[in-house]
Amino acid sequence: MLIGSAACLASSAFADELPADPEPGVHYDRALELYSEGPSKAAEILAEIELELAEHPDSLEALSLKATTLIGIGEFDTALKTLDRFDEINEKSDTMSPGGIFLRARCLYHMGEYEEARLRLEPFWAFFQDDPRSKARYDQLMTAIMAKLPADVD
Repeated sequence: MLIGSAACLASSAFADELPADPEPGVHYDRALELYSEGPSKAAEILAEIELELAEHPDSLEALSLKATTLIGIGEFDTALKTLDRFDEINEKSDTMSPGGIFLRARCLYHMGEYEEARLRLEPFWAFFQDDPRSKARYDQLMTAIMAKLPADVD
């Protein structure tokens, strides 16, 4: 079961922590509107995001929303490819995004790759502590990951 499967599309994971696009386009705005309507709108969200990415191929916000939506509907391999593109853009700009780290760990968790999810998420604990919402999401995911691992894993 996905962590908060309905909640997966109920709020934008770390979208407020991403560098803002200079001018998010109308397709991103429409995707956000659809996103607030829940998981039944996933196909429409993805269609709008693809249009947005055609116009703004380096939009971390659009890539984040795309990955979040894909994780929510169980399209994990495609979500990981989206996060690979997210990471490429981050590396070019010499930044680090806690949101991207969190999304990758969450995707790996849902794929059953619990140890890999822990290894991806754990070193970045400090990045999530300044904001109560981020800390709560980190704590929830790490607790879920640890519950799936053997007791001797630290």
